[in-house]
Amino acid sequence: MKARIRIISSLLLLLFWMYFIYGMSAKTGDESAGLSYGLVSFLYKLPFIRAIIKFDTFHTVIRKAAHFTEYGILGLLMLHFLSACGREINHRLYVLTLGFCCIYAALDEYHQSFVAGRGPSVFDVGIDTAGAVFFIILLALYKRVIIHSN
Repeated sequence: MKARIRIISSLLLLLFWMYFIYGMSAKTGDESAGLSYGLVSFLYKLPFIRAIIKFDTFHTVIRKAAHFTEYGILGLLMLHFLSACGREINHRLYVLTLGFCCIYAALDEYHQSFVAGRGPSVFDVGIDTAGAVFFIILLALYKRVIIHSN
């Protein structure tokens, strides 16, 4: 019974996160830019940030970092779901998860081609996939160093 609850809850969490990404992509270009504008405006008041980067460039960096993080989390949630299903997390599942994240990123960019003020970007697919790669590598290193050392 506990295994079934773990599978269902991890699947729901994965699906919720996929829906969250989809919802963020459904926002118009102006809505999307507006979401990050407040955070960027706040952070840009810090003198050391203003000294090294222009506002528009900083805004772009923050937006791309959000893409990177969204898909890193997606990769971790997919691995969590596969683990809940009883699959041993290994190199094969890392590759499968990366493929899943890359395909979802490409579909997400395709979806954006139908949203006002948005458009598909192969560059964004690369950033999204890089986020999944980075987070999965961190997980693999964590498992190797922390868990195996105990």
